[in-house]
Amino acid sequence: MKNMKTKQLLRQVEKYIAKAQYAGLYGIIQESARGNVITDVEGEKYLDFFSAASSVTVGYGREDIINAYAYTAKKLTQSCFIYSPNIETIELAKKLISITPGNFKKKVMFGMSASDSIDGAIKAARKFTQRKGTIAFHDAYHGNTGLSAQATGFPGIRNGFLSSDDFFFLDFPVTETQSDTCLENAEKYFRTNTIACFIIEPIQGDGGNLVPPEDFYLKLKKLTDKYGVILIDDEAQSGIGRTGKWWGIEHFHIAPDILVAGKGITGGYIALSACIGRSDVINSLEKAQHVFTYSGHPPACAVASKILSIIEDEHIMNSVRKNGQFLIDQLIHLTNTYNETLHCQVRGIGLQIGLSIRSNDNTPLAVLFGVRCLEKGLYVGYFGKNNDVLRLHPPLTITKQEVQRAINIFSEVFEEWKSNKFPTSTFRTYKTQCLGLGKS
Repeated sequence: MKNMKTKQLLRQVEKYIAKAQYAGLYGIIQESARGNVITDVEGEKYLDFFSAASSVTVGYGREDIINAYAYTAKKLTQSCFIYSPNIETIELAKKLISITPGNFKKKVMFGMSASDSIDGAIKAARKFTQRKGTIAFHDAYHGNTGLSAQATGFPGIRNGFLSSDDFFFLDFPVTETQSDTCLENAEKYFRTNTIACFIIEPIQGDGGNLVPPEDFYLKLKKLTDKYGVILIDDEAQSGIGRTGKWWGIEHFHIAPDILVAGKGITGGYIALSACIGRSDVINSLEKAQHVFTYSGHPPACAVASKILSIIEDEHIMNSVRKNGQFLIDQLIHLTNTYNETLHCQVRGIGLQIGLSIRSNDNTPLAVLFGVRCLEKGLYVGYFGKNNDVLRLHPPLTITKQEVQRAINIFSEVFEEWKSNKFPTSTFRTYKTQCLGLGKS
């Protein structure tokens, strides 16, 4: 039973906040966070396996990151880079170029969210190729600004005001047969000589944490090169070490023409994004064709540089690989134990993991299981076109002990489901508070 404080605040959300900006997972109001633990307004603590939509990379409340921001803000609050460059932005651009795949000259365009950087990538691809067509995947999420929203494969996000004959959608492949079909359909579009770019996520995130066949992107890159189509890699979720490498695309051994970073680039401490791409493509945009007042904001760039240094200096990607594989292995073992009553699938790389849960009659159960995890102190996300996949994206600083705690909670929840012991509160929260991006 929620206390009055939470109920009052949720009523204020409904009264004062636009419907377009609320898709609450469980109806809790967060108040504070430290390390890998978040606390709600009732004082309840939760081990965080959601990372504020995959944006918290190295945990909450780190003084070294806060100090990096404060030091720069005291020295130079803002410069409006387009008119007066600053050192912090230049240094971050150099660092991003050095860790981004591709043995070619690169340049960087900065923004405030991956959405606007996807816009910039599409603009550059269109200007460079002198074409307008854009291909993306059904159930992909690329953002909520003009072009990025049109490239997003959730129809509800475009419904009623965004439509264009220049955007085309294909099914995301998870099998070799689907891969072949996808490539055949893509080439049909390419042959029309109207396609400027193809936008991908290395692992399809909000669509359900789907991983394609290992050679799919290699084959796709050969096709895009053949037809002069710009390959845009959206790394908002899978970048900045989440998969155990700087970028998710590195697992598939290709270098995209343009790579977009957001979310974890500043660890959740401030908004920033970057579009890193081939110099000839990026430079096709002319003066002021992709710029914002806060592009290259000095304190934000200082924070991003600090995040990248922490990941390197503390060898965090090694930990991501070890703890991610441990979590995946334990989840596979757990779900196999209950395969007579549930249909589950574990998928992902590193700490970008999805857990699909369905009943024997194919009813999606991920949200219901997420609620029960929350009631036991584990905050997980959920996504997929039918809210049918648990989103397990903890901060990259999660420890093996914390992963084991999460596994223990999952084990309890699975056993309770088998024994028909879910409390009434679980079903009540599920029915009244759980929204999410999917249709369910």
